[in-house]
Amino acid sequence: MSSTNVTGVALVQTPSQTANLVASIVQATVFVSLGPFVTIYGPAILHIVTIIRSLFAMNYLSFINSVSSVNRMTAFSVFTDQIAVLAAGTIAMAIATLRARRLRAYTAGAVLGTMIATPLVALIRNELYFGPVGCTGFGEKTVTFPEGMPIGCDQDSDAFQVTFQLTKALTVGIVVGFALIGQKTMGFSIALMGATMLVSGALDLIEVIVLYAVQDQALMKTITQTFGVIELPVTYGIAALGYFVQWFILKNKDDLRYTAPELYVEDTEEITKLKEELKAVKPEAQESFGKFFKATFKREKLKKKIRKKVKVNYLLNGKKPMPYREAEVLTRQPEEMQKFPFKLFVCFISGKMDDRLHKMDMVIKNIMLDDDGFDPAVLKAMIIANLKAMVKRKAKEKLEEKKKKTLGKTLSDKVSPDTPVQV
Repeated sequence: MSSTNVTGVALVQTPSQTANLVASIVQATVFVSLGPFVTIYGPAILHIVTIIRSLFAMNYLSFINSVSSVNRMTAFSVFTDQIAVLAAGTIAMAIATLRARRLRAYTAGAVLGTMIATPLVALIRNELYFGPVGCTGFGEKTVTFPEGMPIGCDQDSDAFQVTFQLTKALTVGIVVGFALIGQKTMGFSIALMGATMLVSGALDLIEVIVLYAVQDQALMKTITQTFGVIELPVTYGIAALGYFVQWFILKNKDDLRYTAPELYVEDTEEITKLKEELKAVKPEAQESFGKFFKATFKREKLKKKIRKKVKVNYLLNGKKPMPYREAEVLTRQPEEMQKFPFKLFVCFISGKMDDRLHKMDMVIKNIMLDDDGFDPAVLKAMIIANLKAMVKRKAKEKLEEKKKKTLGKTLSDKVSPDTPVQV
């Protein structure tokens, strides 16, 4: 087996490095393709996002690290056992979180915490490794050290162990903290997940390609530190921008918990007054960023207040358990975005991509949540029906386009310059 040179001259390319390159190419292709759409449209394609989030929650990053450090002894277990566990766990968690709102909130918070902790802790750890601890570079990647094993320092020393253990504890603390506030950070969690996919997918691929081609320890150290510094602000910047865009291109479908009191019990006078006040708050009618956000925050505050009042009223006077109906998030229509500041973001919903993503999300919903969704016969019929519909739609579009061309040619022949004009 090829040995790894850690002296900084030239490293021999090993099978694990080739596997790392292939894994990075596949990951970058998927992440860079889906990342922007998750960042912008995430809450409106909840089922697609839930699958991706469940993938991260099932320690997908650990699986990628295992692929990066694969060798002849571990190849079989990585590409069979771990893939099976990852796939089964992802599907099970996705279905569970879609059916359980609170579990989905905890999962979203935990994934957000992981997204924040990973680059932040990596940055802190590298600064400590190459500072007080005295490490000089990175060696071979392992499961324990996915960025590469620190070399040039004593791993049994107190300084190294304190740095290693405290940064691990910091990661756990951040993840647990964000899991507890998952419901409040749902939108930003989705935006940050998409931004992380986009940035980390691109940077990891660039890093792996450069290191695979150059094979130099000094360069490896420089690239790792530079990308660690860049990744954090760029990821958070893209996430903040995506979350900002979400406020203007997405909307909640009517929420029956607030608009249909007959489903529960008769509203009290106070609840009725609050609902009238809620109807009068119209963020979409505002024509400045400041007024829009002021009205939006006022509406959310009123909704929270109404939710508490309705719940108390139902507990006191209701005869059946209070059903939960979750508001569906949709993209706005172009006619709803004619005023400033909405018209600044109309480009995000003027094409067909948002409709296609929503349709794909509904297909995934039917497959995952329908009791017959995993029946092979039902799944086959659904795929065939979708393919037939797509072929018919394309054929219809081409036929209409051909008719327009023929009609245009006929009209142009009628008004040809050679045709005499009667005065």
